[in-house]
Amino acid sequence: MSIRSPRVYHQGWIHVKENDGYVIYYGQLRAGKILNFYQDETKAAGSGKFYQSSLELCYLASVQTQCDRRHGIGHPMYVIILKFDSSQRVKEAKLRVKTVEERNAWVRYIRAVGLETLPETAEHLLPGQIQQLEDIIQHEQQLAQPRMRQDMHLPNGDYEKMNQVEESSSVAWYYPEVKHRKDAEDILSIATNEGNLMVRKRSTENPADDWDHAVSAVSRKNGQCTFHHFRLKWSGMYSTYEINLADGPHPPLATLEEVVAFFEKRSNNKYRRLAARVTLESNAYQKVIVPPGDTQMIYVNDPYNARKSKR
Repeated sequence: MSIRSPRVYHQGWIHVKENDGYVIYYGQLRAGKILNFYQDETKAAGSGKFYQSSLELCYLASVQTQCDRRHGIGHPMYVIILKFDSSQRVKEAKLRVKTVEERNAWVRYIRAVGLETLPETAEHLLPGQIQQLEDIIQHEQQLAQPRMRQDMHLPNGDYEKMNQVEESSSVAWYYPEVKHRKDAEDILSIATNEGNLMVRKRSTENPADDWDHAVSAVSRKNGQCTFHHFRLKWSGMYSTYEINLADGPHPPLATLEEVVAFFEKRSNNKYRRLAARVTLESNAYQKVIVPPGDTQMIYVNDPYNARKSKR
């Protein structure tokens, strides 16, 4: 069973501003506030994962338009300017089309998806077109419910309430305070009779890396432990959790509970969620930086790094 393809609201050829010029792509506006750009129509088919670039319209602040009359060309080009939240790396994107009709269509769909608003003036639209835009807005609002914690920009991307997983609850397999592999491996090494799979937060210094959770597991054979770590993130495009698996897609997984159950079923219970919570020694999760100025994170209770810091 594969992940379902998201709904497509609008698509067509469009010029995208890149560096000093415009490049033509096949644009596709998809459910989940995603605007993807493809090299050709064939790559936009199905799940649409083979895009060249993408814009997340959940951070859209405004939509503006202007007319661009280029030197040496008698007809104008119509420009759409997308302004994004100041906290985002991409502050502005420019799109360009050949006709005012194309521009108006893209603008009203982008506004409905990204800003969840109807056009300021709708006199020129038919009742069916207005109803279509209202349906899009309603659909986006429904999709936003399970990712509400993500869209609120809460610290560390906490999604546990969204999934009915509380840090103070009896759920033994979820460790939001654990963000590094070694801590997860220490926990799994200790919990020899309590299960061998957990879900944790994930830390990365790469701003482009949006895999903010991980599933950590251990398999034991002849007294030897082999650890496995699978990156995990919430996908607004599909309204599901996405696991970074080498062997292809997986069924839609709406909660962390479903993620854990997926691993148990897929492994024929070779992997089992932790049934009892494990507590490491104090300072187990504390990070220090040594020597001063070095950006490498180490653990104060890691013997290898402790020796390394004495050099």
